[in-house]
Amino acid sequence: MQVAIIRKEMTPNTPMYMSGHAIRTEKHKGVLDPLYCTVLLIESDETVCFVTHDVVMVDEAYTIDLRKNIAEALHIPFEHVFVSFLHNHSGPEFTELNVFTKTREFASDLEYVQWVKEMSVDLALQAKEQLQPVCASFGKVTIDGYYGNRNGIDIPCDKEITIVKFENSQQTIASFMNFPCHGTVLGSQNLLLSADLPGAIRAQLEKAYDTTMCVFIGAAGDMGNRQYRQESSPKELDRTSAGIVKQILEKMEYQPISLEGLQVYPYEYVIDYVRSMEDTKAEIMKIEQELASDISYSRRQLLTSGLAIQKGHLLEDAHVVVSLKGAIIDTEDAMFVTIPAELFNRFGLEMKQAVNKQVFVFGYTNYSIGYMVEESEWGKNYESMASSIQKGDPEKYTKFIVERMREILG
Repeated sequence: MQVAIIRKEMTPNTPMYMSGHAIRTEKHKGVLDPLYCTVLLIESDETVCFVTHDVVMVDEAYTIDLRKNIAEALHIPFEHVFVSFLHNHSGPEFTELNVFTKTREFASDLEYVQWVKEMSVDLALQAKEQLQPVCASFGKVTIDGYYGNRNGIDIPCDKEITIVKFENSQQTIASFMNFPCHGTVLGSQNLLLSADLPGAIRAQLEKAYDTTMCVFIGAAGDMGNRQYRQESSPKELDRTSAGIVKQILEKMEYQPISLEGLQVYPYEYVIDYVRSMEDTKAEIMKIEQELASDISYSRRQLLTSGLAIQKGHLLEDAHVVVSLKGAIIDTEDAMFVTIPAELFNRFGLEMKQAVNKQVFVFGYTNYSIGYMVEESEWGKNYESMASSIQKGDPEKYTKFIVERMREILG
């Protein structure tokens, strides 16, 4: 097996609208920490290329074009290129239409987006020239006291962080982390660009391991540190990330893992239904009534985003067709499942426990259709308010993925 990793800073140098919160409409006023585009290239029986952007969201059209360009440049299949994003809510807007307004208002700087796309292709070509033989090892640890299910501190959740290191005979040359948590420590009042929690953890681990690290966000749809943070500030970001890294360095034990025999199995799952516009209007009225009452800023922040998404549904066709396109990557000791959505952690756990291999769930990959909320939690939280699919479909999708994983293993 051969691996290469390469990175370049993608921090914009002109003020841009920030993503992640409908209540925030200002452009950024500074930089807390740099944003990066990172490319991880893995060559085994087949070659796969992972590109990560430190932004909250990417368009499917953007990733289709980028994946085609990289596939052509590297002479690999289109389905072997994956574009993921940190979902850090303190990055620049990156989608052509604002997620909340569905218009160009508060949307991305298209020249900036094009610059990042061209950078990504160039980095992939550079990575190809830097491939070198490696062995892989992995470790996993459960983190205590810093994040969990953001809809309730006692609701079951997945606090496991997994790290894979790629080493030659002398040193660790690349690594990646699978992290199941939202990057929302800084909050909607922050106007400084930042990779937030995943970026802060990444920076500290890179220093500890003396290597470049890719971060893939897992099934984090209902995962965050809402109940654990003391405030929303750079100081709190430092405290939280340092506490998590301390546990990783103290608890993590690594063991060999073989990623040989790599095979890619693309999939598509289609959700097709008719949305009740009357139910949507009723939900809008309910949200507006609560917004008119005396509520906390944090609640107002969530409701403002939910209201914008619900109003967007009224502009869409009632006949909803949602396509989830991803891949299952099988190797000797591990499986990787890419998910174009914000999957609730319960579904990620079902996938991780489905087969007798180490399973990595990469959410927020290639695009996102939004939240996939478990049926028992429907109607209880912001995520179901903001979801673009109907109750019960996430369970069917997860069953589809689990069955496909088992089919691949025979």
